[in-house]
Amino acid sequence: MAPTAPDARKSGSWEDILDDEERALLAELLNRDPTTYPTVAVIYGRISSDPDQDAKGVARQVVKALLRIQTERTWRLGFAPFIDNDISATKGKQGKRRPHYERMMSVVREDAADVIVTYMMNRLWRNRIERASEMQVCTDHRIRIIATNGQDLDLSSSSGRVVAGLLGELDTYEVEVNSERSRDEAAQRAKLGLSPGGRCYGYDKGRKVNPAEAAVIKDLADKVLKEDWGIRTCARYLNTEGIKPAFAAKWSPGVVRQILTNAAIAGLRYHNEELIGKAAWEPIISTDTHVRLVARLCGNGQPPGWSPHHRYLLSGIATCGKCGAAVQAGRPGKTARSGRSYQCPTPSDGGCRGVSRVMVPVDALVENTAVTLLSTPGIIEQFIEADLPDAADVLSVAQRIEAAQARAAALGRAMAHDDPDNEVIRIMRRAQQEEITTELATLRRRQAALAHSTVFDGLLDVEDIAAHWQTLSLQRRRAIIRALVSVTIMPTGPGRRRFEPDAIVIKRREAL
Repeated sequence: MAPTAPDARKSGSWEDILDDEERALLAELLNRDPTTYPTVAVIYGRISSDPDQDAKGVARQVVKALLRIQTERTWRLGFAPFIDNDISATKGKQGKRRPHYERMMSVVREDAADVIVTYMMNRLWRNRIERASEMQVCTDHRIRIIATNGQDLDLSSSSGRVVAGLLGELDTYEVEVNSERSRDEAAQRAKLGLSPGGRCYGYDKGRKVNPAEAAVIKDLADKVLKEDWGIRTCARYLNTEGIKPAFAAKWSPGVVRQILTNAAIAGLRYHNEELIGKAAWEPIISTDTHVRLVARLCGNGQPPGWSPHHRYLLSGIATCGKCGAAVQAGRPGKTARSGRSYQCPTPSDGGCRGVSRVMVPVDALVENTAVTLLSTPGIIEQFIEADLPDAADVLSVAQRIEAAQARAAALGRAMAHDDPDNEVIRIMRRAQQEEITTELATLRRRQAALAHSTVFDGLLDVEDIAAHWQTLSLQRRRAIIRALVSVTIMPTGPGRRRFEPDAIVIKRREAL
């Protein structure tokens, strides 16, 4: 069976590029007699970007290194070449790991090598901090660096170290200039509303709308905002329907959230986490829809009353007419006809135990009132207009939460290397942890308040509110009732068993 495209990309290897003569030379250098060839050389090759994954570039570096070693009378190749293909060295230890470079430096630290043969010194280091520390290692172990396309360096001598330092600074200067140029270009493109490059779901290259993917995005947005679907339900639906994602093997909740909250699909251009303005490409969804999706899907922010822990319509929402405490769900009565009831909590729980009403008729009355209000022309528009949060505020809070989470992750990684016996570091880390925890809690509360606007999503275009109400989840109905009305259960005279609608005071809340 023919290999798939991804496998084909990974199949390129620098060994496959060598011809028979070059392979024979590699074998001969590896098998030289240590007594005749006592100087141990190692080869390091690296290319930052190899989009075709054919390894031709690093193969050329290996061949030049082999030819250089061959010319030395006392040299032998102590190990197979250490090759990191398609990996940048710019970020050093803070960026992507270079596994073969790390193995080579382990050989150096074990005094198992005398010479490093590479194409140029910048194949080894491009980062100022990493270069300084690793050059010191090479100096301590008296390593020579041979560049097949540059200056040979003897790091055991002061003159060699000076030259290495100067060449390294020139390399770093080049990296920094290129970085500044790239940043300036990226800022200019953002200001013009142009694409940052690459492809995102919903668009082809060049930010042209992909009709099939755009239809999926619109369908998911409707299901989330109008039918109360969660991201897990969305992912399961897409996988069941056989709809293929663009950049993954199958749909996951994280992928769904990332796509639906991507500002690009609303035609918004961000740069360095700052909203620049409208983008030059065609939006798939409106800005208002994007804001509601972010409020609904980012973090744990949900409208008041949207807790999965509540199993009854009005528990925690309706209040006692005597003391004002929120009622709780009580146990079923002694007779089958009574069923569960709403009860004021005991005094120890902040209530007075002054009211108790069977749930079923109370729920029916409140739901009928809510449906009647929602069916009144113009009322849904009033609440949506009043509750719709500022788009920049919603997106800013979501981004600040992500930034705080990133700082928490970085703190966790740093703490893994801390000295557990250092009291000062423990105190510092605890203070940092408390600061991040407090910030996240504040942002979560703000996000929950902003998410209140999602309560009425999907109701505006509904023709039959009564029928649609029956399709809503319990949590959605609770959230709508809490936003729409206040419910107070008043006490009645002793001994009365018949349900009295007048004892349930329902007042419409005003749209602010």
